Amino acid sequence: MGIRDYELKTVTFGVNSAPFLAIRVLYQLADDEESKYPQASQIIRQFMYVDDVLAGADSKAEAQAAIRELKGALESAGLPLRKWTSNNKAILADIPSDHLLRADFLDIDLDLDLGWDDALPQDLCQRWVDFLKNYSVLDQIPVPRWVAFRPHLKFEHHGFCGASQKAYGAAIYVRVEVGSTVIVNLLTAKTEMAPAVLPKMPGAASALYCWTDSTIVLAWLQKPACQWTTFVANRVTKITQFTDVQK
Repeated sequence: MGIRDYELKTVTFGVNSAPFLAIRVLYQLADDEESKYPQASQIIRQFMYVDDVLAGADSKAEAQAAIRELKGALESAGLPLRKWTSNNKAILADIPSDHLLRADFLDIDLDLDLGWDDALPQDLCQRWVDFLKNYSVLDQIPVPRWVAFRPHLKFEHHGFCGASQKAYGAAIYVRVEVGSTVIVNLLTAKTEMAPAVLPKMPGAASALYCWTDSTIVLAWLQKPACQWTTFVANRVTKITQFTDVQK
């Protein structure tokens, strides 16, 4: 018997390249289907890891449109989605029950006709007690603060930085105006993070303000980068590429 070549045409989990290949296939699908499914392509790139999707929308209609696009895009590649769930049962109304994460999800309200002040039935009460016992460290899990984003709201990003001979640091805050109320949230604390973080945030085209109390840095920014040493010139160039330097 002579030497034969065999070509594996499926992604076999367990080999080192499997995670990369799975994600690479999704990125290629997003590129191929972007003209037909633009919303799905964005979700695949930003809110999908291997075979799990975690995304949301600002309205029921937008969420249902996203579901339709995701199903269409992924099914075109032979990748049907299953185990759907949502915090709004109306969004899942058109999805077959055998495609849901839990078939009885839509019926939960039919079994729990209770008011806010009514005591839970004994079986549900016991389930809650058991849940707490099994997750005793639940109070140690941090939940990131919601930045109150809505497409129609006005919001700004404000970056602050400081440095000394011993340490340096930076932070970006999101300033959101909700009516007459201003909500400020800490976003991150990494150097050179504005060009890396903001494109991933919703509303990345919003106003950006970068602040520093270093008069030396401000003086560096007032002249062309070519007039400074290589170290300073590189950083001045980076800053001027994504910010509008003003005196």
